[in-house]
Amino acid sequence: MSGELEAFQNELRQAGQPWSRRGVAIVSAGIVGLFVSQVAPTTLVVYLALISTAVVMVGWVFLIIAFVNRRRWAKAHPLIEPTLADPGSL
Repeated sequence: MSGELEAFQNELRQAGQPWSRRGVAIVSAGIVGLFVSQVAPTTLVVYLALISTAVVMVGWVFLIIAFVNRRRWAKAHPLIEPTLADPGSL
């Protein structure tokens, strides 16, 4: 059963992969931008903070898309677990 479970987990991960990887990278870039806007002694701090916040929001949209794709895949491919009463499970 562990082999089937690992295959299920791998396929579930792959269902949202491009979106989740991009989402994490974009959110990370936005957080770095927010940090820079806090320590930068320039007059453009407000604009940098607004742009960084927008970048973080876009990254979260990507992560939500990945989550929805994984949920759709999981609903379309349910993991059928054997019951204890099933004689073939021993």
